[in-house]
Amino acid sequence: MTDGASEYFVLFHHKVLVACAIEVRHRKPGTAQDKRKDGRYAGRVRLAIVPDRSAKSLCGFVENAVAPGTLTVTDDWSGYASLRKRGYRMDLQRHIPCP
Repeated sequence: MTDGASEYFVLFHHKVLVACAIEVRHRKPGTAQDKRKDGRYAGRVRLAIVPDRSAKSLCGFVENAVAPGTLTVTDDWSGYASLRKRGYRMDLQRHIPCP
């Protein structure tokens, strides 16, 4: 395994999938920082290694990290489709690939 292609193959198959949930917080109205980004800022962050991108893995992560009834913003990956049935409000964002 000395050629570049073999090394890439080995590296590619050792990637780790990490799921992330970021709490969106809101600043107190009228403060100086309230005017930036509509007063929103990142609160608590939850990370977990997931085995795959299946609905079972992704929704399991959400159920462990996010309270039911919370508005969740996700891309339109099919793995998130059952979140609404599990009691989460959904805001789907279409994935726009990087140039």
